Amino acid sequence: MWTNGLSYRYHTSEHRSFMPRVFFALEIERTAAPVFLTMQAILRRNVRDKRVRWVREQQFYIAVHFVGEVSHETAQRLKGDLLLLSRQPIELTTWTLDIFPTKEYPRTIVSRLADLTSTAFQLHAALVPILLRAGLSVDVSPWNPHLVLAQVQPGGGAIHLHLEEIHDPQFSFFVHSVTLFETIPGLAVKYVPLASVELERP
Repeated sequence: MWTNGLSYRYHTSEHRSFMPRVFFALEIERTAAPVFLTMQAILRRNVRDKRVRWVREQQFYIAVHFVGEVSHETAQRLKGDLLLLSRQPIELTTWTLDIFPTKEYPRTIVSRLADLTSTAFQLHAALVPILLRAGLSVDVSPWNPHLVLAQVQPGGGAIHLHLEEIHDPQFSFFVHSVTLFETIPGLAVKYVPLASVELERP
């Protein structure tokens, strides 16, 4: 669907018996996926921890704002507010591997990303007034752009992984779109796109 020159597509979800839990994220270009798959392959040769669960390629995204549970009316409003965002190109560069939040209390293994033109940070900031107008709280802690490569199950203490000794490929890529996702809970958590806006290419 095209609205005011914007490429805008709606997605519907069958899960409407509860308040949707949503978040905003950047979807990467498909051509960038092989680089992150290569990172996973390199890490697999160094990780011996059974708590580690590797993220599937279909779930490669860069979280921008976690919103949480919202009413269906608020979710609809957030869909429409995507049209207020700039569509200027966003180029990111792989920077380093890291463990969030710490090695002692690991939750994820990530590829941290550099935003050399600050366009991703500008988009992150542009979402703040949209969330506030919708009556939603905003996480004011510094945003660190990253893509999750693996999740670590809780318990078991620190993870023994010397990331500084692992060479990860350096690569620059463009973001495909800004998307509002809904998290569908279950044995295998799913992330369903509710609406997205494609970004321009240089």
